[in-house]
Amino acid sequence: MNSTPLSLSVRDAALLTSLSEYEVRDLINKGTLPARRRGRRILVDYTALVEWYRSLPAVAEADAS
Repeated sequence: MNSTPLSLSVRDAALLTSLSEYEVRDLINKGTLPARRRGRRILVDYTALVEWYRSLPAVAEADAS
């Protein structure tokens, strides 16, 4: 069986991306990052989070230093 999770909590999504929980919630509220609600919990779709991350522009080597 695949060990990739279906969803992450906002906290886990923040830890995985090195963003703050506030930034993750802001992305969700803006509709940039899809999420679902179960009761009071917000569940961030793991695949959508990876796709969002991969859509970010890469940093050129000169910009990284």
